[in-house]
This record gives sequence, C-alpha cells and structure tokens, in this order.
Amino acid sequence: MVFFESPHRLAESLTDVAHALGQDRRVVVCRELTKLHEEVRRGTAASLAEWAVEGARGEICLVIEGAPEREVDLAQGVALVLAAVEAGDRLKDAAAEVSSATGLSKRDLYQGALAAR
Repeated sequence: MVFFESPHRLAESLTDVAHALGQDRRVVVCRELTKLHEEVRRGTAASLAEWAVEGARGEICLVIEGAPEREVDLAQGVALVLAAVEAGDRLKDAAAEVSSATGLSKRDLYQGALAAR
C-alpha cells in the first residue's frame, strides 16, 4: 500500500498502522523523493512511529508491506463452501469460487462438502 502523508500527521498515521495492521508490519517512509534532501527510512510500524515523533519535514510517502498470505487447509475450505451454500449459492459454484480464492482443488472441496452434508 502506498500513501502520501502530511509531515504533521506522520507519527499519528504510523501509530494507526501499528495498531491496525500490527506493530511488526514493515513500513518504508520516503521523504523528499527526487530532491536534494531525499531520505528513506525502513523499519517496523512501531519503530518508525517512535522516530516520527521528533517530526519530519517535506513531502512524505509511506509504503506499507502487504498482508502475509493465509494458509487454508481442506477442512477450512469445505467450511467456506458450506457457508456459501447456506447463503444460497449452488454447491458447484461455491466450490469453484473457494477453489479460485484458496488454491485448493475444486474436486476435493466439492467432495468434502458432499461428505459433510
């Protein structure tokens, strides 16, 4: 994620990132890009929030690491399929949708949902 931020709100924004996305989420603060006083700081959201309390000047750009991929096992995938079926989807469509979202086998999801019924 990339954000342009005011130097006056930088510390508050980094604190919000640490609370919402986790204190260990990696962040890059870029200041005055393509200018004479260009500066790039890398670290966790919590450590950069502490650094930013001192204040920063200039144009600020925040680059925040994306969320780690979640591992979904077959049992969780079957539960997702069954929930979609209860919401009104056809079993075949629900299995295909969960398969494309998780990378699990559509056939395994379909068979697992049939067995769980």
